[in-house]
Amino acid sequence: MRIINLKVTYPSEVETHLPLVSWELDGINDMLLRSVQVYLYENDKVVFLHEYRMTERCSSWLDYRLDPSICYHLKVVVRDLEGNRAVTGLFLKQSEID
Repeated sequence: MRIINLKVTYPSEVETHLPLVSWELDGINDMLLRSVQVYLYENDKVVFLHEYRMTERCSSWLDYRLDPSICYHLKVVVRDLEGNRAVTGLFLKQSEID
């Protein structure tokens, strides 16, 4: 199981100032997901966390105002019903979001 195509965008079809985090799963049926956690780190400190239980979600709004001068670390953790875990992350600056 792995997380692929992790990206952060400002969707043009939705009127919001919030960035959207989205990803795809490879090697797991979405129906077998136990939990999804989306973390945003600023200087090694968690400043935002969303957790979804028993979910099919492959996206999450980042309900956090990003400072353009800071480089954040975004991490997504997915766990399935069998206890397997997949983790991926990326570093992002607000100016680099599509």
